[in-house]
Amino acid sequence: MKITLIIVFGIAFLTSAQINWFTVGDGANGQINDVASDSSGIYFVGGFTQIAGIQAKAIAKWNGVQWETFSNNFSSLNAIALSKNDIYVGGSTENLTGIFKWSGSTWDTIGVIPFGNITTITFDDSNLYAGGFFNSISGVTAFSAARWDGNQWHQMGNDFQAEIIHSLIIYKNQLYAGGTFIRASKNLFHIARWQDTSWVSVNGGANLPVKSMYAYNDTLYVAGQFSQVGNFSGGSGIPANRIARWDGNNWSAIGQGLEGIPEDLIVRNNYIYVAGNLSGANPPFEVIYKYDGLNWNLLATANGSFTDISFFESENSFYIGGNFSSVSTLGTANNLVRFVDSSAIITSIKNTDEIIIPSEFVLSQNYPNPFNPSTKISWQSPVSGHQTLKVYDILGNEVATLVDEYREAGRYEIEFNAEVGSLQMASGVYYYQLRVGDTSTGSGQSFISTKKMIYLK
Repeated sequence: MKITLIIVFGIAFLTSAQINWFTVGDGANGQINDVASDSSGIYFVGGFTQIAGIQAKAIAKWNGVQWETFSNNFSSLNAIALSKNDIYVGGSTENLTGIFKWSGSTWDTIGVIPFGNITTITFDDSNLYAGGFFNSISGVTAFSAARWDGNQWHQMGNDFQAEIIHSLIIYKNQLYAGGTFIRASKNLFHIARWQDTSWVSVNGGANLPVKSMYAYNDTLYVAGQFSQVGNFSGGSGIPANRIARWDGNNWSAIGQGLEGIPEDLIVRNNYIYVAGNLSGANPPFEVIYKYDGLNWNLLATANGSFTDISFFESENSFYIGGNFSSVSTLGTANNLVRFVDSSAIITSIKNTDEIIIPSEFVLSQNYPNPFNPSTKISWQSPVSGHQTLKVYDILGNEVATLVDEYREAGRYEIEFNAEVGSLQMASGVYYYQLRVGDTSTGSGQSFISTKKMIYLK
């Protein structure tokens, strides 16, 4: 893996009091097909050879400070999934199509598809699941969906022969598939749930294809070309224009819905974001909408296609990839943009009877950034220990100590003011660093992270 340090300058466009748009360097020189993130960074895959001004073939990672590239011979990638410390991608090299795992220095082939493609990958605790359009994988008969147990591939029924799976997701510990498929004899219409050894109906499904699914707060959100969900074939379907929610037992509509064809959706802080050809215009008029619980609000339009949207926790940013050359909020923007929506940033934790312990360390990007005169910094720690949070200038001189004390495992936020008392900072670039010590070891640092912020008077 190659690491390249590069300063990415962005053009911001304020679309409202809450949303700022940015370019990501000069974008990508080819389509971005999928985006995924974890605490270490955000990954992009597609058909590009350059991204933000660096050479990066088909896959690249932005960790909040610098770009990382991965040596490979891929011609194009369609899907990426992250599992703990593992990276899996689906797509094609110059010689074959399949699923590949990053070993740390090379890509290992774990599945080969002689015909078709991979469009989606997901995991549970024991298995990897692949979906797309294929009839076998590594010699095992499998119709558009297959399971990898770490050693071998397994067929998952025969309901999706010559059909397409667009999305796979784990919801309430069960696997769901959304796509373009119909098995009327089993009441399978474009969405199905895997139960033991077969696919079963999701209370009737949807009357037209499902393109994307997202699980949030015990609810499965589903977007696609449909206008009804539930038992529509039996005459008791629920009107739901292009988007609906499933709670494990029942379907329900989301507002008045949308028009056109959604490509992807994400839910953050109870706000729903949907990207795709949502105007219904011909030729395609790509847009992104936000649902605030009452209304669908137009955020931006593009002159090409939006294919995927993901949220990068450390930057409090949404990244959108696709195949476009301009976005209404920015002007020229090649296949990749990001935006920050302050209403989607979780800035406080309400008291509950249940104490939620984070599963990983995260130091988030301060917000707002740039700032004047104050900004908020949030972080989380899965261990109790001594924590320090300090601000440094560009020369490494300590400017302020914000935290220097023992804290329990949990999530925290602090407001930093650059003009309080004797602290009167000059405009410029500064850095803030979090250090956490683990009491279970008795000594040593269990986590260190540094991020850049900009103060503008």
